[in-house]
Amino acid sequence: MRQGIDQLDDRVSKINRITECVLERNLRQMSSVSLVSLPFNQMFSLSQFVCLQEESIRKGSLILNEKSKELEAALIDLVQENKALADVMHAHSKSEMLQEVTNNQKIQPRSRMYCW
Repeated sequence: MRQGIDQLDDRVSKINRITECVLERNLRQMSSVSLVSLPFNQMFSLSQFVCLQEESIRKGSLILNEKSKELEAALIDLVQENKALADVMHAHSKSEMLQEVTNNQKIQPRSRMYCW
């Protein structure tokens, strides 16, 4: 029983770390990426402005692309951890059910309760 609780606690901690440390951090960083550069106190021509914006967009898109890849990897890890958490919970509930069956013979196994 204690081992199941420890496994459950470990999985929940990993899920929280992924959510807080990776997902939220990257989303905050992505939200602060500027795709537009407006020069202050400076004269510029239309072509200079367009070049400046193209460079700003190129740099911003590289950052956003990299952060998107990090988010994708973190989400894959999160899904895997959630599956592992479900497995731990499922195994834990099975072991509890088996313990109840052995402690109280009046409880029928679930496979006999349903018509398959």
